[in-house]
Amino acid sequence: MSELIDRLADPCHPGEILRDAIEGRGETVAGAARKLGVSRAKLNRILAGRGGVTPGTALALECTGWGVAETWLRMQALHDLARLRRSRRDRRGAGRPGDAGRVVGHEPPTTTGA
Repeated sequence: MSELIDRLADPCHPGEILRDAIEGRGETVAGAARKLGVSRAKLNRILAGRGGVTPGTALALECTGWGVAETWLRMQALHDLARLRRSRRDRRGAGRPGDAGRVVGHEPPTTTGA
């Protein structure tokens, strides 16, 4: 169970899965980029985890038979959310005394009048 929780807390970047799919088909990055209608540089950024899968890229992946667009977008969203949670957790430790329970970047609502 702990392994599952760890995997959910740190999902891989969809570029890792896409790289496996490209290699599994015996494609080159240049050939896959051509089929997807994106530049080789953009595809390389995604494969390296430095760029995200956009809705347009997800749809292109779906049209070439590499899965369903919504799945690629969910994978990207889960990866981004986990990265943001880690970042906020890391920053929380460096805050002021008493900040440990607060969500970084979110201020509680203020009340007007008394």
